Amino acid sequence: MISVVAGIFRSRKTLDEFREAVIALDSSFPLEKEDLLEIGQAYCDRYPETYSKRNTQHVQIGYTMARICVIEKALEGTDPKTKNIYRSMFYSLNAIEEKIIGLIQADGCEQVHGDYQRIYAGIKQIEALIDELPRGMIKEKFIGGLSVIYNVVYLINHFVEKCMQELKRS
Repeated sequence: MISVVAGIFRSRKTLDEFREAVIALDSSFPLEKEDLLEIGQAYCDRYPETYSKRNTQHVQIGYTMARICVIEKALEGTDPKTKNIYRSMFYSLNAIEEKIIGLIQADGCEQVHGDYQRIYAGIKQIEALIDELPRGMIKEKFIGGLSVIYNVVYLINHFVEKCMQELKRS
């Protein structure tokens, strides 16, 4: 099997080029266990490391690569007019409060809550695939990427739940 995203990672020199190419797929790419393994192997081929000899910059590249894959697939089905807004929240923690409040004001609490639930379900589905990976560097990269994603999810949920509670009171 040849993973589309692994092929992109192999053919791009930088993470920015990789991210832009994956974004251009508009979430239309397979991301199954085999794809995760192949993407992880592409990373390991470019940045060979062992647990005893680690380059922290390379480790962060691996986490970012994993985050790009998970975020872009989890955004599948998101309205094109809001997809970039959600994407910006996952790539910039500083943007979350301003962006989520703007979305709530523009689209309404229920719509944003529905978006959140769908995106979160997509992340959980991918997490289940990651859990199936064998122990090792590849799984570690995807788990590391998920940890940052869940920080963002927590913050988005905070604002969405606050809005939903206010909606119930009114």
